[in-house]
Amino acid sequence: SSMVEGTLQFRCEVCNIAVFGKRNIDSHISGKRHATTLNNFLIVENSEAPRPSKEMTNMLSLTDPGILSSLLVQYKSAPLVGLQYIVEILQDKSVNPKYTCVLCDFNSGASDLMYHLLSAQHRLFYLDKYFPDVRVRFGRVPNRRFWERSTYDFLDSVINRIEFKLGRKTPLLVGSNEEFCDKRNFILRQIENMEQPSSRSFDFGFSALPDPFASYINRIPRHQIL
Repeated sequence: SSMVEGTLQFRCEVCNIAVFGKRNIDSHISGKRHATTLNNFLIVENSEAPRPSKEMTNMLSLTDPGILSSLLVQYKSAPLVGLQYIVEILQDKSVNPKYTCVLCDFNSGASDLMYHLLSAQHRLFYLDKYFPDVRVRFGRVPNRRFWERSTYDFLDSVINRIEFKLGRKTPLLVGSNEEFCDKRNFILRQIENMEQPSSRSFDFGFSALPDPFASYINRIPRHQIL
């Protein structure tokens, strides 16, 4: 993002367009044009990327770069966290890779994975894991049907602060479904053994966070508030 004549401008690298204001970039990301372009972008990348042979897949390391890793470097439209929990699972040469988020137990193709990474569900799971004090603030209203736009914007600002401090992590890579099933517990241990973030390691300023629901708490039914 950048400032243009006092207005915040966001750029979607996937669609190669610029829009003014966060509301507009959010609408663009959730729209059909972005979804179609992203899907085509992934298909093109997949078709051009060299596929490892069966012999090569046996030599792959978890931290080897995959197709998703190269794409996420270019994705600048929104902050992303918890990428170390994403596993790219290579398939046969005629089939695109599959992806699983072992943090949320979510499985999908590439385009649906992006929606998952940007979802409140994934972000809240991540906060619950590493920033429980922040997660508690969003737990005041557990039913997200009663959340308004300002709370989602607030969550986005928290995630943006985390990514700014910690950088963007890298997905893992395995050579086949069978390998993933065999190594699932090992992969989880590897992730847990990585250097993990915490509010004690960096000054995120989270101790002074306001109530995410303060601006409309009176409009939420009392029985929906903890």
